[in-house]
Amino acid sequence: MTVNDWTNQNYSSLLTAAKNISYNDELSTELLHYSLEQLLFKPNVLDIINSGGAQFYIVRIMLNQWRSTTSPFYKIYRKDVCQIDLDSYLSKNDVADEVTEHTEQIDLTANDIRNELHNLGWYDQTLFKLYCEEGRTISSISRETKIPRTSISLSINRVKRHIRSKIKPITYE
Repeated sequence: MTVNDWTNQNYSSLLTAAKNISYNDELSTELLHYSLEQLLFKPNVLDIINSGGAQFYIVRIMLNQWRSTTSPFYKIYRKDVCQIDLDSYLSKNDVADEVTEHTEQIDLTANDIRNELHNLGWYDQTLFKLYCEEGRTISSISRETKIPRTSISLSINRVKRHIRSKIKPITYE
């Protein structure tokens, strides 16, 4: 079977998968095309297709590209969409007072979280700050500190649970 035949045969089911992965986002077609392009770059593309694993392979690429904030797809297509320019938004809309009020609530919650972190041990504090404030991944922290990923993940999850139990979430009315 050729790549063209396989693509024509499986395109509609792959597009459905892309829409499910992206929650029917308008980028679902782009996600599928990007993933198909990645498959075509593989030197053993015909082996993947003939083994029957191509559909799984494409879906896995789509999942990884959609969920990861460090993926090339995210950087090319989603980063601009996900970032909101607050100043231009405020200049176009008459919601400045409401946004200011919510910003103050967010600042108060951020301060509560920082205060709550002081009640934890230095190890948990340091890992959580690296993870949140510096935007590092668990893997990058693990590589740099030589601490196992599992240990870092457990510590960060423990801090998250602690903070959730101590600080009430913001509710917008």
